[in-house]
Amino acid sequence: MPQNSIKFSNIEENITDIFNLILNNQNIKRYLKYMDNDPLSASKDDIQSTLVNQNIFLNPYSDSIIDKEGSECYLFAGNLFGILNSDSTSPYNIKFVICCPNDYWVLDGKGKIRPIRIADEIAKLVDGKHITGVSTPEITNFSTTPLSDNRYSAFDFDLEINISTRRPKSSAYNGWY
Repeated sequence: MPQNSIKFSNIEENITDIFNLILNNQNIKRYLKYMDNDPLSASKDDIQSTLVNQNIFLNPYSDSIIDKEGSECYLFAGNLFGILNSDSTSPYNIKFVICCPNDYWVLDGKGKIRPIRIADEIAKLVDGKHITGVSTPEITNFSTTPLSDNRYSAFDFDLEINISTRRPKSSAYNGWY
């Protein structure tokens, strides 16, 4: 009797575990929403919204979503790719795309680049860390790309995930989709 394939069985749960870490990070949310040179200032209020489907998207990059006025940053985490082997432990990658208006790319007077600060916050959460069901994800590539409207550029990076066996099943989904 043929065995049922389990190649895709844990991908959503693994992404959910990683996505929840991002959604709970105030620094990431501040870099995305506060478009001044000091988004982490203690004088600014914490952002209570998850920013899901506003500035943070669990779907592939789409230029139809970004604000054509160039006044907000966006994080897309839905481009997936991998090579399937004969078991369910094949590694796969999530491509994160951070879209930022060119006018707000550099944090003036800080010597910092906003999209790299966002990527660094994500790296601190996940790169080389053991996350339930995910054995030490690793950031493997990055690049910058000017986008077609000349108001935005993108900073993207790949997070390689080697799946470990999940026991018990994750209950991490908290209703953000």
